Amino acid sequence: MNGCVSISTELKNIGIDERIWKLSDVLDALPDMYVFSTCGGHENPTECSQVSSDEFYAELHIEPTKAGFLSLGCVTLAGQMVDCENVSVTAWIDNSNPHSLAFSLNGVNGVDPDELSEVIEWVSDRCERVEDQKGCGKFCEYYLGMNEKSDTEKVS
Repeated sequence: MNGCVSISTELKNIGIDERIWKLSDVLDALPDMYVFSTCGGHENPTECSQVSSDEFYAELHIEPTKAGFLSLGCVTLAGQMVDCENVSVTAWIDNSNPHSLAFSLNGVNGVDPDELSEVIEWVSDRCERVEDQKGCGKFCEYYLGMNEKSDTEKVS
């Protein structure tokens, strides 16, 4: 894990916003992805790290591995599926380590983090099944053709 530790469970004990618990757990369960900061939204934000009640964010570290980038791809695809205008994944440089990129997952305008969690799990499950049989590069081909065939036809 290169020094990164899954912190969502620890954060719950010190006041992580309940609205983002499930999303934080789902993100932390993805291979080589680690959540290091979250906000589930606040009626009256009082700190610069807080967002309004119709927004949320999760700051992510991704290990530079095939699994890490595949996890990032699953999160990005799920965000586009839920609401391509109001869910975004943005890269930024970690000032403490210029050789490391961090990513911010943001939802605005009332996007439901629990719905996003469910879609991330759905996409990740299918991605793993396709990865096992066809290789990582076939996931987009699989996803784009999903409306034409059932899951059973595609993966078998």
